[in-house]
Amino acid sequence: MRNGPPEGGVQTFRARGEENDTVAHWLGDRDYSTALVGKYMNGYNASYKPSGWAYWYAKADADLPLLYLD
Repeated sequence: MRNGPPEGGVQTFRARGEENDTVAHWLGDRDYSTALVGKYMNGYNASYKPSGWAYWYAKADADLPLLYLD
């Protein structure tokens, strides 16, 4: 509903447990490789790689470096 807490953003997404039920998980469960390249979501600070992604190359915001995790 919003770009940030309490109704939106990555903090709300994680708090609700929704980060563990995404298209990355659904596809991975069916033996597809998954990748995210670019921006993850509002409020993401590039301090971790969300589960379900096989390849991760994400940017937190314009002032922070890319987080590259294989």
